[in-house]
Amino acid sequence: MSELGYHRKNFAISLASLLRECPHIQTIDFVCGKGAFPNIDPPISFSAELGDTQLRSLHGFKTIGGSIEPDFSHVFDSSCRSHLRTFLLRHPTIRTLGFSRADPPAHSIALSSSDLEALLPSLKHLEGPPFLCAPILCSKIAVQLESVVFKIGRSFMGFLNSFEDFVHSVKQMPRLKCLAIDSHFGSKESLRIVYEILSRAPELEELCLGVSFDVLVSTFCLAHST
Repeated sequence: MSELGYHRKNFAISLASLLRECPHIQTIDFVCGKGAFPNIDPPISFSAELGDTQLRSLHGFKTIGGSIEPDFSHVFDSSCRSHLRTFLLRHPTIRTLGFSRADPPAHSIALSSSDLEALLPSLKHLEGPPFLCAPILCSKIAVQLESVVFKIGRSFMGFLNSFEDFVHSVKQMPRLKCLAIDSHFGSKESLRIVYEILSRAPELEELCLGVSFDVLVSTFCLAHST
């Protein structure tokens, strides 16, 4: 995008203007992270710039990160006002939702299950850091999910700790076909996380684990012995 001159403008404003001209767009997939536009300071919320614009055919909204939504990690935090949450409420047709990697905020209060179900009634495919996936997996939405991708932030131990907080509350996922964890360190703790989810997904067909070569053999040995 920088080659097109977007580094000289605010990407969120430009994107919002573009989408207003595309009311029938079906999928939005951002290919930018928090550091993609270093000359933008501070970033502006793209969903706030859209105002009341409604994209009636939108069913895919992926790779939402800090470049376009500076507070995206608070989207399911009931104690914060979220422009992104307002945007999602206007788009109940969204079936695919994806967030960029992020570390959990220091303090947050999760939305209630009923609020989440009203927010994402059509959701089938979910990607994001565990702390954003967790409230969804613990709500009634879990029964309709077909794929889940965990995107791990800088701290793998943080992932393990955050998962411990909700793993026993994860609902059954009878339609889940694909599970992916993009950073898997081959430990007993991380394998236990996988097994906890597998026990709730009887129809799973595809399991993807990001394993580095130096722990590949030990991971297979652990899986065989568990």
